[in-house]
Amino acid sequence: MRPSIWQRTGLALLAAGLGAACNPRLPDPDSPGARLYAERCTGGCHRIYAPGLMTGEMWKIQLDRMQGELVRRGLPPLTPEEYALVLDYLQRHSTGAGEK
Repeated sequence: MRPSIWQRTGLALLAAGLGAACNPRLPDPDSPGARLYAERCTGGCHRIYAPGLMTGEMWKIQLDRMQGELVRRGLPPLTPEEYALVLDYLQRHSTGAGEK
């Protein structure tokens, strides 16, 4: 059965949205945190993800997990200073960051 025009349009929009989320324009792109995030996370590993895709706590969990993944791949993990800088950047621009 051939998909309808609406199904094809929906799939195209979904693909475009997911693509944008995986290769976003970062907020505050010239900040040290954004530059380090883009440099270290795309250095042969994967695309960068929009900070607003996750909450601050989710970013902490993900960053901790990626530290282990870097070691597993034989790459240097983030230094404590780099870790703090990237985590601060991601948390400042995460989902719900402005809500209290």
